[in-house]
Amino acid sequence: MTSLSASKFDGAEGGVFIGKGTQIVGEILDCTKVVIRGRIEGNIHTVELVIEEDGALKGNVKAEQMEIHGKIDGNAIVSNLADIRSTGMITGELVYGQLSVAAGGQVHGTIRQSNDEREERRARNSRSVVEREEEASAAP
Repeated sequence: MTSLSASKFDGAEGGVFIGKGTQIVGEILDCTKVVIRGRIEGNIHTVELVIEEDGALKGNVKAEQMEIHGKIDGNAIVSNLADIRSTGMITGELVYGQLSVAAGGQVHGTIRQSNDEREERRARNSRSVVEREEEASAAP
């Protein structure tokens, strides 16, 4: 599994790094990557979210992927991989495409796989059932 950690944060356009000891109140929207070592109170909408071990977020997240070593107090919608590391904790609702929780990682609240992913799987399975039925009826 590829780590999204801050050590790989390259200051790419649209990226935000919140250093240890920094506290922010407000929203962060439409970023490519957000790395948090400090504290944020507010909502975040980003492609990638990394919360380092000393980092904390009180608010909601919408991201394509996230890696949590610190804490989230709020809801998170992650379209791809939600990776809760051994020191990570989320308190709230977590909706995910894929989920990884390391030993020691914590989720307090509800977790559920995204409806989009389930619908996509159902569509794939439905097609394969139809195809099998057509093959069976076409057989001599």
